[in-house]
Amino acid sequence: MSSYLGGMRIIFIGWQGPSTIRVDFTSTYGVDYLYQLYAGRRLIGGTTTTGERFITAPLVPSDWPQWLQLVAITPDLQGSDLGSNLPERPYNAAKITLDTTGWPTDSKAIEVIAGTVPGGSVSASNVVAHQLVIDPTATYTVFSDPLGPSGSWNFQAYGIDNKPPDGNHGTALALSTTLLTQPKDFAFQSDDSRFAVSAASGTLTCSYTFAG
Repeated sequence: MSSYLGGMRIIFIGWQGPSTIRVDFTSTYGVDYLYQLYAGRRLIGGTTTTGERFITAPLVPSDWPQWLQLVAITPDLQGSDLGSNLPERPYNAAKITLDTTGWPTDSKAIEVIAGTVPGGSVSASNVVAHQLVIDPTATYTVFSDPLGPSGSWNFQAYGIDNKPPDGNHGTALALSTTLLTQPKDFAFQSDDSRFAVSAASGTLTCSYTFAG
């Protein structure tokens, strides 16, 4: 049982659809390893054979960029989530673990709402995570959407039953965590470049605009 972060290089990243990316990469590990792709600490995809050198995975676009990380694994680790072992980096999505033991048997989903700024009160309209509940006696891990900027963010998590049309909300659990985020992505200039560059009197100036 082995896993490695080094020895790989991403050579292409592109959108395959509105919420799907493809990552092509090279590896020094020959044909003895499979590969996993993580967005932050969330496992989003992996290879199925040792010869594959690309991964197609779901990813929701965000103004706040997420770390994409490749992990090489021995085949016996296929299906294992190693996100909790990844190194400290700017992970801008909250990871929330909930024990649903004792929830009503008609529970159908977990929903998480958040504030809109660090330290702000939660907003019922700002739903940052929604996950179906298959067995209301289990422990579920839910990741929020990427948030920013950096700071202490407030959340509420609750269950929803199957009453039409939108379900009844259970008792909300108040949570908070500190998120360290990367800056927003840069918007494209009119010429499709990321920066506007000018030089005058020996001074080079690069300007940019944040997306969103």
